Amino acid sequence: MRQDTDTEINRIIELVSKHLRQGLTKAEEKELSDWVHLRPENGRLLTELTDHGYQRESLEKMERYDEPAALQRLRERIGAGSSATAAPRRRQWPAWAAAAVLAALAGTLWLTRLAPSKDAVAPRQTFTASHVDDAAPGSSRAVLTLANGRAIVLDSVHVGQLALQGATRIVKLNGGAVAYQPAKETRGDQMQYNTLATPRGGEYQLELPDGTKVWLNAASSIRFPAAFTGAERRVAVTGEAYFEVARDVEKPFIVEKGQTEVRVLGTHFDLDAYDDESDISVTLLEGAVQVSHEGREHGVTLGPGEQLRVQQDGEMNLVKDVNVNRVVAWKNGRFAFSGNIRQIMRQIARWYDVQVTYQGDVTDKDFEGTISKYEYVSRVLDMIEMTGSIHFSVKEAPGSRKVEEIIVKP
Repeated sequence: MRQDTDTEINRIIELVSKHLRQGLTKAEEKELSDWVHLRPENGRLLTELTDHGYQRESLEKMERYDEPAALQRLRERIGAGSSATAAPRRRQWPAWAAAAVLAALAGTLWLTRLAPSKDAVAPRQTFTASHVDDAAPGSSRAVLTLANGRAIVLDSVHVGQLALQGATRIVKLNGGAVAYQPAKETRGDQMQYNTLATPRGGEYQLELPDGTKVWLNAASSIRFPAAFTGAERRVAVTGEAYFEVARDVEKPFIVEKGQTEVRVLGTHFDLDAYDDESDISVTLLEGAVQVSHEGREHGVTLGPGEQLRVQQDGEMNLVKDVNVNRVVAWKNGRFAFSGNIRQIMRQIARWYDVQVTYQGDVTDKDFEGTISKYEYVSRVLDMIEMTGSIHFSVKEAPGSRKVEEIIVKP
């Protein structure tokens, strides 16, 4: 009976989370509606969890956020009315915790663990971009450049075969990704190199000819052969990419960025190599990778959950027990900020294709938080402003009402 109760509670949490993201099917809408009308308390709980004004007010009251405890209390509150339990109703708990944890699950709220200032904080003035057309989030956009220089704008072409490169077919799949598929027996022809590049405000998925899957973040690129015919599988990356490498013990997979190389046989890892960041980060999720830098005698081998940061001079720093889910959140449709405001704003600038400038003595304190990547920029900035440490204003593009520049102020 207890297992049935847990299943029912988890299902309600899933439905409310999908409702917040406007992702319910017709059948799920009816399922949630049936639960809401089961008893008055259910309707009141759903109202609390879906009211943005209530969520903002709730967050401002939060000094500490214990996500596991809050989630458990939410489960208790849902379970209090479950038809699968006859246990006495448990004590009520602060409604803001329910709002916060459910909204966090839905990826709609900013959570911060910034220590409160000892100084008095002026009343918060919420950022709003209502006087301009808000900056929309990025989308699946990229340009594929073939060996002969032909450029294919991938977001404007239909599903199906796009081109032939030697013995390889280039196909746009139903989900929008591009895949390289052998059309016939691979010959020992000269390698034909292609490049897939995302603009600012773009992301894309690619399947290489060996079956390796690649996710490209905004303002990134990958250069690769249309067929891996040699003794190794070598590609070059700029920006950020996540790899799920097809295993081949006889043909190592090598990713290069400048003087840094990542060598694997078959594994999952993230490479963050933007030119405007201070170092290159390699984060391993599964398997093992070896990272080397030109001019250094020895490389470094990473295990799962480890991250290697390679500075411009080749110095390598290994970090253990990294939160890998936070590192790859961008691939899963979320911002997972962790750093000072300048690091955070570089991510926002790439994804929303805006310029960022700074005025005054902007704090160098670190922030942590998560929010959906698919919110408009005003929503993201408004959540950051809830910390009371940062404020924003915007400038319009000449001749339009489009956000072109975000000004960051203390």
